[in-house]
Amino acid sequence: MKNYIFIALICSIFLYSNSLFAQPAANLLLPQVDKRVELVCIAAKLADIKGFNDQANPTYSNKIDKHFSPFKNHPFIKYLKELKPKLDESYWVFPAVAAHLNQKLEPLMDFNDTSNADDWESRELFNAKFVTLLQQFYKDSKAAKFFNSQENYYKSVNQEYEKQGVKLNKKWLEDFFGLKTTEDYFPIVALGMRQGAYMRVNFANNYRHTFTIYEMTAFDDRGIPTTFKNPYIPRMMLHEYIHAFTNQLVDKNKSVLQNSAETILKNPKVFNIVKDTFYGNWQYLLYESLVRACSIKYLAINKDITQDIEKEIVAQEKAGFLWMRGLLKELDNYEANKTKYKNFAEYMPQLILFFEKTAKELKD
Repeated sequence: MKNYIFIALICSIFLYSNSLFAQPAANLLLPQVDKRVELVCIAAKLADIKGFNDQANPTYSNKIDKHFSPFKNHPFIKYLKELKPKLDESYWVFPAVAAHLNQKLEPLMDFNDTSNADDWESRELFNAKFVTLLQQFYKDSKAAKFFNSQENYYKSVNQEYEKQGVKLNKKWLEDFFGLKTTEDYFPIVALGMRQGAYMRVNFANNYRHTFTIYEMTAFDDRGIPTTFKNPYIPRMMLHEYIHAFTNQLVDKNKSVLQNSAETILKNPKVFNIVKDTFYGNWQYLLYESLVRACSIKYLAINKDITQDIEKEIVAQEKAGFLWMRGLLKELDNYEANKTKYKNFAEYMPQLILFFEKTAKELKD
């Protein structure tokens, strides 16, 4: 019996040393707590970074204070305080850098290599000093003990969305596209953040992790978010998950799509609307065209999210996607001929022709 106990102890030590945090499962389409995000948010709270130190969730906040207050002068917290003026204006860098760390709080890639970094990404904390101090803070503060004590709380938060929130029809999406995703999507519940964020972790060969950080702004006396019924959450998950199917098709057909998309973008009506948005370049314009059309298609078929399809279309036209109705007709044609097209990739020649036609109409 003693031998079994010893072996179990050794196994538990081995597992702990090799994995501090288990990352939430990808593509569940259920918002989950991510302990990496919670850890950096706790550090930001201790450093009094704007947007992290409040009492919106006193139940959880008081537990954080009780455990971590003795470490307010830890070298890691002092380091964050030195950067406070910049960090106050770029709160999203905290979940961003957390997403770029593995289960052992080690970088997923060389932070000095920015070849795959997104243009909008703030990299203030993407350095070896941050990582080393974070790892030391985790150890010195006995953060593992805190997170173990909150395990049931985090599970309750995860389960609450399943009780209250909309569960998307993932099977319909997979059947509609008939493709493997080239992105792994993670919707994250950030208990310590009052503003949301979107971020990507870009790997080689055009593969990436994408994250939507859902801010939590209201809680019950147990510390459970009371905002899970907000339709914004499933709508955003739908939008981002569709990217995982459709972006790859734009990327694979860039050479034949670019000219049409650039012509569309030069149309004054389109350009004046999109020039100051993140999709104000030809490639992102195509990404968003397909995602927004496919989202409307989903909403028209699946009744899990309350919607008015005409209002959805008009909203996209007002956002600069003047070709939305025509693109939706193409999606209807694809769906009606699924026996001919086994997946969405096989329909891309028709969509290429559609954008060529749209470019000609908007040019004339």
